[in-house]
Amino acid sequence: MLLRNGWRGAWVLVLVAAWLCPRADAGEREELAVALVPEKLRQLVQDRDWPAALQAIDKELQQPDAQSDRLHYLRGCILTYQQQYDAAVVALQEVEQRFPASPWARRAKFAAATALVKQGDFQAAGPIYRNEAAALLAPERAAQSDSGPR
Repeated sequence: MLLRNGWRGAWVLVLVAAWLCPRADAGEREELAVALVPEKLRQLVQDRDWPAALQAIDKELQQPDAQSDRLHYLRGCILTYQQQYDAAVVALQEVEQRFPASPWARRAKFAAATALVKQGDFQAAGPIYRNEAAALLAPERAAQSDSGPR
């Protein structure tokens, strides 16, 4: 009975996190990430040419002015689309570790949890959603929202 209630609680957390997230499917966030990259890479992503897009990301990351946080996030999303969930989680966790102050870090956490869910690893995804839901509902976050647009 406890296990059953534990799973029910995990599903409730997933649903709450999905509701709190601007779009649970993450499509809108990828669109934003894609809109802010070079045209050739944007076109490869729109064409869903995932192998070529990953090569283009690698090439962009070699540039001195590359926006690495965004590109690493996009890499993780593409790996998720290719159903390479382990690699996607690693790539998305790298965004969080290397760029903790980046606005893409929180998006990467949610995307990593999504990859874990698609992989069927609900126990690993649950704590991520739980922590992020707590952060989104924190009084400090509410105070940020009340201060108006940024």
